[in-house]
Amino acid sequence: MSRPRHDSNQLPATTRMENAFWSLLEERDYTKITVTDIVNIANVNRNSFYYHYCKLDNLAETAIRHTVEEINRVLPEFTVDPSKAWNGIMLQLIGVPANRVHLDHIALTVSKHSSPYLIFVVHDALRDGFISWQHLDRNISVNQNVLLEFSVGGLLAIAGIWPTLSKETTVEQWSNLDAAVVARTLYMSVSDESMPGFWVRLFRSALEKGEDSILRNIAQTERTDHNFKHEVDIFLRDLSRLQNMQPTAPEENTDLSAQ
Repeated sequence: MSRPRHDSNQLPATTRMENAFWSLLEERDYTKITVTDIVNIANVNRNSFYYHYCKLDNLAETAIRHTVEEINRVLPEFTVDPSKAWNGIMLQLIGVPANRVHLDHIALTVSKHSSPYLIFVVHDALRDGFISWQHLDRNISVNQNVLLEFSVGGLLAIAGIWPTLSKETTVEQWSNLDAAVVARTLYMSVSDESMPGFWVRLFRSALEKGEDSILRNIAQTERTDHNFKHEVDIFLRDLSRLQNMQPTAPEENTDLSAQ
């Protein structure tokens, strides 16, 4: 089959067909979408469709994977400061209208119009996307695999309620530190990054920024009682050991003999 002609004044045929797929999925069940629907909305002929795809399922998978790739492309790397990293991710995903469209598309794959096939595809796409984003080895351990599946499942659960959340929440609400803790901890558990230094930094950040009276009291005590600060560091290292990680010394000097 010869390659269809490309009109430079239009979007590529594949882009138009992917856009048609998303538009149709928004208004009807996936099982009721036909190739005829796609070509009519995308303004292409059937030969053009079958030049690029064997069947509708191939178009659906391509559209989903392209959406996940676009999300990955704009995501910043996690940094040593989980709060700043999480804030950057939320600003990109929720604060940029074009990226919110990608989230809307992911939400459609788990909506009432979805199908078992679409859910299978988006699960695999998100899993592959997470591995690619964090540059993980695909030969991951059993522990990493369980945590990765947990992460993907959580993302799909959020996608399921995204249409409501997107109308009722703000970027500021999504950028809170608690969410950063969850995201960063999951990432480190999957990636095998050493955790103790992170916990120390995170707890220090909470003490500095927290408005809770208990946190303020802890922070004040740490500043005046070096033994108490040392005990907090030991607690954080023990917490890290519970995660079956290899502990490392905290960045700050906690040697009491040096105080």
